[in-house]
Amino acid sequence: MINSFMNPGKEGEIHHGSGSISGVFSQDNVQVGSLSIKDQVFIEATGEASLVFVLGKFDGILGLDFNEIVVGNATPVWHNILHQRVIQEDIFSFWLNRDPLAAKGGEIVFGGVDRRHFKG
Repeated sequence: MINSFMNPGKEGEIHHGSGSISGVFSQDNVQVGSLSIKDQVFIEATGEASLVFVLGKFDGILGLDFNEIVVGNATPVWHNILHQRVIQEDIFSFWLNRDPLAAKGGEIVFGGVDRRHFKG
């Protein structure tokens, strides 16, 4: 087994309107659904400065930012998906469920749309 994980030890922080996280930059091959993105740089969160991150029902933050606003010159995962040509269409779409009690809170589709979730 080839180990693709690298951790150079560089620290980083991400500040959002609802809070912030801090951690260390790492690099690894990342699997998002059926997509495999090679050599993706990301922050492994070691500290959260907001209850949003502690109490929230999610596993992490997937950055789809513009290159101009990234932290630590890391290429956003969306840009690597495009550059590595792992999807057929250069599009992503998402659907957020309005039912807070539903088991499925939403969906993101890379490379297309789920036509069950919109009209038009």
